[in-house]
Amino acid sequence: MNNPFAFVYEKTMKTFHRIETRSRIKQLHNHIEKNEPIPLELREIYLNIHLGSLEQKYATKVFNNLVFLFRAKETGHVYDHLPQHLGWGNELKNLVIKEIPGDHNDLIHEPNVGVLISQMVDVIKHDNLYPAQAQ
Repeated sequence: MNNPFAFVYEKTMKTFHRIETRSRIKQLHNHIEKNEPIPLELREIYLNIHLGSLEQKYATKVFNNLVFLFRAKETGHVYDHLPQHLGWGNELKNLVIKEIPGDHNDLIHEPNVGVLISQMVDVIKHDNLYPAQAQ
């Protein structure tokens, strides 16, 4: 039986995260206006805003060759809006996504790094499974 409160809980959590994000963005702007160092807990938001503005200025080109994206299976809430291809879907026409257990911070630590290396080696050893694309 489904929990009748699941929808209400989910909506409440989304609203909470939206309010929390707005509050953190306001804090970030206050630090920037005062020419203060950006606190560690606000740097991720700052980077996302800055990278978003750079992305709007940069005209990307389509790349038809095969590209492998090794990405962490777990992501922070700040990335919930991103698709699985992390925004590369339009530019990379032959994108193969390999998910690695863990999050961005523990992707390169045991036991997750073993999975990452194993998948990389598998791609290298079995390159005939991934036909080269015309340039």
